[in-house]
Amino acid sequence: MFEMAELEDAPTAAPQESTPESSLDRPRDAESMDQTNTSETDDGEVPEGRHMVMLRQALDKTIKKFLSAGRFSVFAKNFRPVYEKNPKMLKHIHAQFMEHLDTNIKGELACLFKEENITLLLNEMDRLVSEAPTDIDRPMWRPSGDPTEDLRAHLVPLKQRQKERLQELLTELEEKNKTLQDTLGSKRQHLRETQKKVQERMKEMDENVKSCKDVPVQQMERFIRTVESLNNPSK
Repeated sequence: MFEMAELEDAPTAAPQESTPESSLDRPRDAESMDQTNTSETDDGEVPEGRHMVMLRQALDKTIKKFLSAGRFSVFAKNFRPVYEKNPKMLKHIHAQFMEHLDTNIKGELACLFKEENITLLLNEMDRLVSEAPTDIDRPMWRPSGDPTEDLRAHLVPLKQRQKERLQELLTELEEKNKTLQDTLGSKRQHLRETQKKVQERMKEMDENVKSCKDVPVQQMERFIRTVESLNNPSK
């Protein structure tokens, strides 16, 4: 990886106990964020919102803290023979190693951000946060530490919505039942009236049949012949 001859002839680098500071390690204020977003938009890249900038700053601090564990004293302790033979070369190797490690880590993170569209997702979260109502009077929900209570806090609104939906369905069914009962009542009334008319007609027919039975047959026949003779005097 490293050519020993070139390293021995190379100028001695100053001992580096910390990793190079990246551009994101420096704090950004609102003005610098706007300038960065504008330049990225001009280059055709997605501008970074507030949460994306905060994520980069947090990751840069994490990387810096992680690389600080690889300080030169630890390097020299693990490579004692090389350090005793040529400390200048080991310092140069340490500087190159830390620089390459820092570059590779940030390169992997950049690829991850691009593949997973982290910038777009965080920008969408910025938009949702900015559009969220800020005039909420009730206190925001916070975990209590009791899993049962926390689960109930999430389930109660869901159950409440289900209850409201079931109440709507019940009201709708009750209205349909009332409509059907009204329709059935009117049909029953119509059937009762029809039955009453039929009974009255039957009663009339029974009375007529009874009257016919009361009249003697022979007397009826004589009456009929008399009527016919009056109508046909010639016969």
